[in-house]
Amino acid sequence: MNYIRTIKHYLLIFLFIAVVLSIISCVKTKPQLVAKQTSDIFAVILLPDTQFYSKRYPETYYRQTQWIFDHRDKLNIKLVIHLGDITQDNIHEQWEVADKAHRVLDKANIAYSMVPGNHEMPKIGTGKDRERNTTKYNKYFGPGRFSEESWYGGHMGTTNDNNFTFFEWKNLKFMVVSLEFAPRNEALEWANKVIEQYKERRVIVVTHCYLDMCKAGNTGCGRYYNNCAIAYNLEGNGADTIWEKLVSKHKNIFMVLSGHITDVEHIIRKGGAGNDVHEILTDYQNEVPKQYKDTKKGKRSGNGWLRILQFNPNENKIHVSSRSVDGVKRFYETERYNKDPAHPDHTYSFHYDMNTPVP
Repeated sequence: MNYIRTIKHYLLIFLFIAVVLSIISCVKTKPQLVAKQTSDIFAVILLPDTQFYSKRYPETYYRQTQWIFDHRDKLNIKLVIHLGDITQDNIHEQWEVADKAHRVLDKANIAYSMVPGNHEMPKIGTGKDRERNTTKYNKYFGPGRFSEESWYGGHMGTTNDNNFTFFEWKNLKFMVVSLEFAPRNEALEWANKVIEQYKERRVIVVTHCYLDMCKAGNTGCGRYYNNCAIAYNLEGNGADTIWEKLVSKHKNIFMVLSGHITDVEHIIRKGGAGNDVHEILTDYQNEVPKQYKDTKKGKRSGNGWLRILQFNPNENKIHVSSRSVDGVKRFYETERYNKDPAHPDHTYSFHYDMNTPVP
């Protein structure tokens, strides 16, 4: 009898542990921003492809920039980076949505950078061909909008298609170089000169089309295998030649950001000087608001997801997380990435030395 009681006792303990573990596994911690443990942590916010907000869900776009305004002090936000494809159809109604959204940042003097995507250029015919004409982009986000801002560095030529911005925190000095869709050789030459001119700054390169999905069977894993320019019948460069002609040449470049391809990726590549370059793809545009019973059900949106990069100089780490300003708790485009926002697809950290001076 004692033997039987002992077995029952251990079975109860086993069942109790199993239930507790089951509860822990089911009630996953909601994705949280990295706790602001010291006053040294600062943040950069990424706005991936907002094209369907401009077209169908303007209130989501407005919520994104309002969220940034509301969290600028709590997160110590130093810069907002748009990844391109601001509009879907490059028409004034959609540009006015984007303009209104970014006026929130203008009024609060929150620094931000813009870059045109393929949807900021008119179509030629019924195919994918595009004309390199960014007249409307420059009407709304041309150099004149930024020329009086202390954080705005400048632009190439007469347009804001290629531009650079600054942000700083204490003794850390950064520069973001934003390049046109499938940047032409002259744009890369211009960027090389700008980066060389500011070689004491830590550099992030932004261009709309760069990384592709990195899934099994994808021979272009980590690169946009169908050259960005070729796909749209444009003169310009794809990821491999952007890397060869620009990124790999500068030891102060530590990050390349892109959108365009619905997916999230993080790839580390060695630059010519042996420096780590973190290439990050962020694009949630194909997320469909399945949880909403509205007339737009089934239409692509993005569900308000934005990316938060938190820099912690004390730890020499950058923490990446994703947050929906629409209050969405999971992802639906699960063929591209995991549905859980706390999954490493969406929430992760990596090392970046912020204490050693830029060589």
